[in-house]
Amino acid sequence: MNTNPDTVIFDWLQDTLKDDCVIVDVGAKFAGWFQKLADQKPNYTQAYLFEPQPNLFANLRDKVFAGEDRVTVYANALSDTISTADFHIDVERKSWSGLQQQRQEATYETVTVDVTTLDSFNFDVDFIKIDVEGNELFTLRGATDTIVRCQPVVYFEGADVHLVPYGYTSDDVLEFFDAVDYDVFDLDLQRVDAVLLQQHFACDSSYYHNFIAMPRKG
Repeated sequence: MNTNPDTVIFDWLQDTLKDDCVIVDVGAKFAGWFQKLADQKPNYTQAYLFEPQPNLFANLRDKVFAGEDRVTVYANALSDTISTADFHIDVERKSWSGLQQQRQEATYETVTVDVTTLDSFNFDVDFIKIDVEGNELFTLRGATDTIVRCQPVVYFEGADVHLVPYGYTSDDVLEFFDAVDYDVFDLDLQRVDAVLLQQHFACDSSYYHNFIAMPRKG
């Protein structure tokens, strides 16, 4: 089995997404993931990237995508409310930074960020990627109207190691997608039920911490 999630998802998206797709990347970080997708879909129409870490946001806006008309970078954290909040930057492990502290032993730099919902932008989208270190469920809830209206493919991360500070479980994620009439698949492209999703969230393999959600057929 291929244990590299990027290999699987990019091959799958190459075959699944239309060429002139509109992309949303929530938790863009250094934008390496988005740039791989852009290489797969060079004729994408528009991309909206969200990265609340100030230095990463500034680098994306002022250097990586300066002068790129098709890419807009936002400094917001996305959730299910519109407010301001503390964002905790893990100094040693920046990819674990988020609205809650993940590691008790870590050193954090805390900054205040603007929090909003994806729905507030009223984007027309074809694909949403969410990698926000545990805040996935709340980000999804703040995108409910967009998901129902646009029926995008949603690619998201889910792992118990990140959920404890946020107070929800894999069952809540599956209930969200069931309510919007979506099915959830793992990267073996098998539809997951509550038991299998719990197993994947609890496992140590990062391969099984990544999921595809799509509108339910029939």
